[in-house]
Amino acid sequence: MKFLRDIRAYKTSFYLLLFLLLAVTVQAQNNTKQDLVENIEQITKIIDAKNQEVSSIIKNYTLLESKIKQRNALVGFYKNEKRQMGRTIDSLSAHVKDINNSLGELRKEYGSLLKINYLHSLTEQRWAYILSSSTLLEGYKKWIFSKQYKDLLKGQEEALYQKLELLNVSMTSMQGKMSEKESIIQAENVQAQQIEREETEKDGLLSTLKKKENEVKEIVQKDKEQKKELRKEIETVIIAEGSRKSNLKDPGVNFNDRLTTASKGSLLWPVKNAIVTGHYGKHPHPSLKHVEILNNGIDLDGGENKEVRLVFDGEVVGRKKLADKGIMIIVKHGNYYSVYSQIVVANVRAGDKVVQGTIIGSVQDELHFEIWQGKEKLNPIHWLLK
Repeated sequence: MKFLRDIRAYKTSFYLLLFLLLAVTVQAQNNTKQDLVENIEQITKIIDAKNQEVSSIIKNYTLLESKIKQRNALVGFYKNEKRQMGRTIDSLSAHVKDINNSLGELRKEYGSLLKINYLHSLTEQRWAYILSSSTLLEGYKKWIFSKQYKDLLKGQEEALYQKLELLNVSMTSMQGKMSEKESIIQAENVQAQQIEREETEKDGLLSTLKKKENEVKEIVQKDKEQKKELRKEIETVIIAEGSRKSNLKDPGVNFNDRLTTASKGSLLWPVKNAIVTGHYGKHPHPSLKHVEILNNGIDLDGGENKEVRLVFDGEVVGRKKLADKGIMIIVKHGNYYSVYSQIVVANVRAGDKVVQGTIIGSVQDELHFEIWQGKEKLNPIHWLLK
């Protein structure tokens, strides 16, 4: 009977292992994979919506680079999935082998019991076998023995069926995993082919940019001047706000405009479902050698979504129309500032206290977003929700 209990325990452990393998692997991976797929689709929509002007070609080149990186990450994800699937299949194969081995031993034991059962004809002569005893005690012992033997036979039969059930479950699960692995391989191949096509498209855009070098230079110079003007305005507001204390009434009991480093990685994205089309810091220009692109913040394109949200509770301390950069809004969060520019319609004014998530304006194309601590610019990506 101990053997039967071991079989039951083994069965429970096996089902638990299968559940954990499936639940942990599938749930933990699908979220990341879905994010990558959605980002790629969003970038595709943004690229398709842009025109053929040189400024758009530059942006599309950057977007394609980002898209290819996303696809490579997705391919890497598929490769990892494939490796994990291989390990799962190996584990299932080992279980199938173990079950087959124990099935062979169990069948032999069960066959021996059946043979002995037949020879003693316990099912038909049980009472005659007991009554033939010379004493009542001997008859009682024979009765106990025959009962235990019958229970053992029944237990061995049940164990055999449970082993067969385990084998069927293992084989079905393994076949399903192998089929899933084949699907992953096909998806990986599709992404690899798409990367190859997009690399060709990117090379074509680069060739176009090189042919229009003069226009590109004009755009780069204009962008530098706009960013210089934007930085000057931001610093002017920050300096003016350095010593000013606000006496305005808070908009609610939950209002908290004191941004701290504890909020890193948790701020709202100013545009929902946005793609980063311009990254923070210095980057080499795609077509102009020895030319670097400097970005004091990030550029965000939300596709059809044009609403701009406040990333954290704060007080609006600046609102100004800039040449070719739309409206700039600066919001103070204690010692920190968030800056939103290229806004075409603004819903707030200087002096307003606004809570996180409030729609402060809208953009026509992209939002330029910056975060400052005092007069020091920071990388906004480190602050936005991961």
